[in-house]
Amino acid sequence: MHSWSNKVPSAFRKGYSPIIKNFYGQTQTCVRCETCGTVSEKFDPWVVLKVPIPGGDVVGAPAPDTPACLKEAFHEESILAYDCTECNKRASIATGAIVTSIRTTATRFDRISKAPSTLILQYKRSIFKKETGTPTKIRCKIATDLDHIDLSPYMAYTRDPFTNRSIAEHPPVYEVSAIIEQWGGTHGGHYVSYVRQGEAWVEYDDSSTGRVDPARVISQDSYLLFMTLKHEAPEARSQFEESIEVFRASLGTPVVQDSSVSPP
Repeated sequence: MHSWSNKVPSAFRKGYSPIIKNFYGQTQTCVRCETCGTVSEKFDPWVVLKVPIPGGDVVGAPAPDTPACLKEAFHEESILAYDCTECNKRASIATGAIVTSIRTTATRFDRISKAPSTLILQYKRSIFKKETGTPTKIRCKIATDLDHIDLSPYMAYTRDPFTNRSIAEHPPVYEVSAIIEQWGGTHGGHYVSYVRQGEAWVEYDDSSTGRVDPARVISQDSYLLFMTLKHEAPEARSQFEESIEVFRASLGTPVVQDSSVSPP
């Protein structure tokens, strides 16, 4: 919690809004020294969780699914020349001299320390090609279970530090509530959204809307997934439907003017 406001509790209370509570996630980044076992950590907030597309830029490679993209985003990586402050400190105590350059191996990994109620996941479709010196777009259909995306393997704690709720009792399992796809290249294009409304999916394309087959909402251009925690989804859908009804009621009855009558 302190990391959200540079360890100033009063600033944290002032800045922790409903937007942060419902839409912001947080990542814990750890570096573990393989010599002494010391773990250093830092925390970073985000409003969009960006995940790579493994193998997406390899011609002929099969397209990954969403769990594979998440696994790639949270994979561990080795650091071959790590300057560990704890190892340097222990060496200084042992030798009685200042040691500042002991290099060890370490492991770096990320975990989710706060999973938001509404998580926005972005596929990293734009990559830079060294061969051409230009950005390019990865176009492949990433298989996605619209009703079940589980982030449990990537959680940092067994309890949510913000609510103290058990992760086991309230698992970070999401369902997809909306999708945005981007047609075009890396420099721009056209955007279309698909929204889950009850048991149906509705396509929004500028002024055109209509129901669409759920099998069509995931394509090779799917760009953003808006995901809702499954145990909160029924309430979220109910609030959405109520908001729509309130908006419709505010519009009033349309006035149709008789075109045959000239205005005064």
